[in-house]
Amino acid sequence: MMALNAKRLWKAMLPAMLMAGAAFAQEDALSIDEIHWPQIDSYCTFLKKGQDFHFDDPDTWRFVAFTNLPREAEADPLERVFMRINGDLLELGLETLEKSKGGTEIRLYKSHDVDPYAVTFEIEEGEQGSESTNYSGTIRVQRGEQEASVNFEGDCGV
Repeated sequence: MMALNAKRLWKAMLPAMLMAGAAFAQEDALSIDEIHWPQIDSYCTFLKKGQDFHFDDPDTWRFVAFTNLPREAEADPLERVFMRINGDLLELGLETLEKSKGGTEIRLYKSHDVDPYAVTFEIEEGEQGSESTNYSGTIRVQRGEQEASVNFEGDCGV
């Protein structure tokens, strides 16, 4: 009789245990989150590829990354990038910069955490205007064995 009750209890608890395991797995997953910041005073802003942006609609001011205007005249505007990873707004510092044979820039950034995120931007330059340049590419975030990525588009300039 005890063995039968234990079996029933196990069968009853199994779905809940599986769901709890899935919840823990999701908590450990990396996420690249949007930064909702209407009227942000940035130099570069990157949105998820295909996302609508309308200057007069504050709800569309949702970015996956942005940079501030550099203080120094000759500074690289993409030297420091800000992203929201796993819900935290983080400043990322440039570690390396390479150009592929096809002209794509590959920039490796790291966060300033004890266990830092490694963030790779693969950036392709697009059309240039009189005061801005369009960009598109892919952002990959890694920490340990975990990885998340997003395709982006945006621009740098005033």
